[in-house]
Amino acid sequence: MDDRAVAILAELQIRLQTLKLLPRTGWLQRGLGDVESVAEHSFGVAVLALIIGDQHPELDRERLLATALIHDMAEALIGDLPASARRLFGAAAKQEAERKALLELLNGLPQAERYLALWEDYSQGATPEARLVKALDRLEMLG
Repeated sequence: MDDRAVAILAELQIRLQTLKLLPRTGWLQRGLGDVESVAEHSFGVAVLALIIGDQHPELDRERLLATALIHDMAEALIGDLPASARRLFGAAAKQEAERKALLELLNGLPQAERYLALWEDYSQGATPEARLVKALDRLEMLG
């Protein structure tokens, strides 16, 4: 790996580390105290995708897991916008902000376009894998 790639990965890792410290805002708005971080939530979604994906051999396992890992990555830059933000700003504005954040995060990565396409599929529910991750995102929140 060349020096530029190493630098890009190091910067991405630093930015994504913030997800460990970023609490799930919706829970805080509801008055809950010690709430999970975005990273904890994303890990939970990825584990559910791994296990439930085993029950669906017709799904593309790599696509499923990659989608689960990337689905909240943009929050490293824009924060965890709760449902009230989507209601007040509109879903399109939230989605565009997430897209821009993801473009910035992925800039320079060799697979940036592929990762962005996975996120766009997720945000639109365009594939069976994306729809399952959306369902798992909601399911994990109940746990």
